[in-house]
Amino acid sequence: MRSFEIHNVIASNAPDLASFHNDMEFNITTISTMSCSNLQGLGNIVTGNPGFIDYRTSPPSSFVKFSCENTTKGPTISLKCDDCQLYNDDIFITWQFVDLPNVPATAAGFEFKLTSRDRLRKKHVSFVSGFLRNGSTNSAKFVTYRGKVPNVLQFNLFPRIYRNKKNLRLIQPLFHDFLPGSSYNETSQLQASLQGSNDGLVNTTLYLSYLSSYIVEIDNQSTLGPVGFLADLGGLYCVSVGIFFYFLVQFEFRFKRFRDEDMVMRSIRNRRKAQVRWNKLRKYVSFTWGRGILPVEEGEFLGTTNCNCFAVPKGSSFNRRKQTRTDNISFNNKVSTPSDKVVLDVKHEEESNGISSMHSTNNANIPLPPSLEMRPGSEISIAEIQENLKNLYEYNMMLREKLVSTQSTIHALTSKDSGSSSDQT
Repeated sequence: MRSFEIHNVIASNAPDLASFHNDMEFNITTISTMSCSNLQGLGNIVTGNPGFIDYRTSPPSSFVKFSCENTTKGPTISLKCDDCQLYNDDIFITWQFVDLPNVPATAAGFEFKLTSRDRLRKKHVSFVSGFLRNGSTNSAKFVTYRGKVPNVLQFNLFPRIYRNKKNLRLIQPLFHDFLPGSSYNETSQLQASLQGSNDGLVNTTLYLSYLSSYIVEIDNQSTLGPVGFLADLGGLYCVSVGIFFYFLVQFEFRFKRFRDEDMVMRSIRNRRKAQVRWNKLRKYVSFTWGRGILPVEEGEFLGTTNCNCFAVPKGSSFNRRKQTRTDNISFNNKVSTPSDKVVLDVKHEEESNGISSMHSTNNANIPLPPSLEMRPGSEISIAEIQENLKNLYEYNMMLREKLVSTQSTIHALTSKDSGSSSDQT
């Protein structure tokens, strides 16, 4: 929804012009060192154009109230018209300032202010004001107005009806033109004029042109067309897009911070998982191939007389083989005589002592597992893991060689023991 101020020009008639009741005031100040004493008087008011049938002359009192007031800028002529009814289109009002002893009639410029006020609603005022000096003409030189040729100040008066102000009717004054009269821009010329008596006056004419043929109507009109609707929609769209991008930037900033926090948490969790897995691997290696590293409850010691120095895990193949061999011996061997038992016990003790000494020697020769260096609170690289696995593999191969040699020795002793038993039987 948009509001526009519409100006319509309509033809006027007598009833429309008679409906304008305005109090008008015309203030013209002659900028000079003169006073109201230099004023010769107000001339007759001339209406109409000379040579036409509507040409008339009348005393000033029939149209306006005249007064003069001294100001710091010069004498001010005030013309007041209460409930002014303008029946003529052209009105001329003339006055003159003459020389007085030691006070010559000269002027440097003019100041004007024209106001129009409705009689019923006095708060509404229409006015125009301004200055007329040497810069008002084409010449930019300083001039002094003095002489018989009048200085004409022309103003146009427009009747206006403000429909948007409850049909307020005002006559709008507008400045139209300034026709300078006699003036001097040279000091010598001005001195010559001051010494003479023929040019000892300042003639001023106020020309009012009442444009009564037409009346201007002013009203507000609201429109809601497709162009305005699209313009409003575009503005709303731009605001919405701006708000959307603002929230997007805010969310992106927070999401980026959340992603950074997630990366930190994932790295911490990965380090913890790697630490736990590495501890499991280290315990497994120590439990499987280490000696004297883990507590007693984590392994079982064989209770046989053949070997009592290795900690064997539960369910190992070596333990199962020993149990099977012991069961075979207990069920297949025949009962022998006491003398045979003594011989067998002596040989068994010798073999046990040999195996124990052999295992003690082997245990003394087996080195400790390689140390697994762990730096808590830091990430483990792939190279470190590969290096530790390589050390474990080499240690495993060395243990395998020791295990193979020990099994060979045990197998040889077992075969020898079986052969001796068969010979005795």
